[in-house]
Amino acid sequence: MQANKALLLSNMLSSTISVENADIASFETSCVTPLDITVDIDPVQDLHGYDNPWPAGGGKNLFEAEVSSSTTAGITITANGDGTFTFNGTATALFDFYFTNKQQSLANGTYLINGITNGSNSTYRLYAALSGNTNRYVGTNTGDAEVTLSNETIRLFLRIYNGATLNNVVIKPMIRLASVSDATFAPYSNICPISGRTSATIYHSGADTSDPETFTIQLGQTVYGGTLNVTNGELVVDKAIVTFDGSSDESWTVDSLKRAYTQINAIKKEINYSQSMKCDKLRLVSNHVTVSNTDYSISGYGDNNGNYPNQNWVYLKLTDAYDSVASIREWLTANPVTIVYTLATPITLTLDPVEIRSLLGDNNVWADTGNTSVTYLADVQKYIDKKISAAVAAMS
Repeated sequence: MQANKALLLSNMLSSTISVENADIASFETSCVTPLDITVDIDPVQDLHGYDNPWPAGGGKNLFEAEVSSSTTAGITITANGDGTFTFNGTATALFDFYFTNKQQSLANGTYLINGITNGSNSTYRLYAALSGNTNRYVGTNTGDAEVTLSNETIRLFLRIYNGATLNNVVIKPMIRLASVSDATFAPYSNICPISGRTSATIYHSGADTSDPETFTIQLGQTVYGGTLNVTNGELVVDKAIVTFDGSSDESWTVDSLKRAYTQINAIKKEINYSQSMKCDKLRLVSNHVTVSNTDYSISGYGDNNGNYPNQNWVYLKLTDAYDSVASIREWLTANPVTIVYTLATPITLTLDPVEIRSLLGDNNVWADTGNTSVTYLADVQKYIDKKISAAVAAMS
């Protein structure tokens, strides 16, 4: 009888409690039992402090030169392959050499353009051409020129004057944030790529997190989103990836608002746009209507709730200059766009389970793939007392 009373009392004083979706799941236990652990498998993307990926890549140099070598008005222009250009010859006429054929969209703010030395108003000069609320130009003969953008696009070009002779003149066109003092040229690079996960490492420690026990689980494939129940080995993959590169089978259509759209399930599985996407180059906006008013943006359209049962589309907008399927495909060929999207029907796989047992006292559990949820056996009275103490401390 006494043993039964002790068991009853133990059950009353202990219960399973969960810590949900925590960066680090911290809790306290008074017994050693297996933990029920689920971790998020999130794709890897570093936005480097920005709230969205940038069409310009987001690196130090935000300007992507994309034209090839050519000869114009007596001047031979050699594309050096790293975003710089070498000019040779004597100009037979004044002309402007644009380093890109596209209008570039950057966030509103202040920037610096540079890449020229020893220019003059009679030989050659670096300019930024801005289009939007007004059409204007900002130029420099040497060093930096400051440009403040307000809902405008920008292109860099070199103006060469009639009669000017250029001997191995190297121009290194660059746009950088005004807060970046270093004017040394750096090639353009997209620093917001997306990559998946092939493994998940779970960390478990006591109060001191400096030397945790680690458990690495191989996922058996590259996963771009989902959850892994460490305890029973269930891997639920709920996201997939696709790259648009202008291929003919992508079936783009351009509407009167200069939006391009395609039905993604023609390429991948049906998708659920009630969940978020990720993109490596275009701004993510809330819906396909917003896309029409936002340059270099992307959104989904359609869901699985019966509102748009057969409409699972990707909408993107570059600028009004890209108003045909041919121009959209040309841009995508030079600037492939990758998105991660949510599957309408998640895929469930079974991996080998891993048992992780709690420690007496403080426990910390976290993963290198995303947030962590833990269900554990807790001393209810201690749990309640701790919550009350935390609430009192917050009010004082």
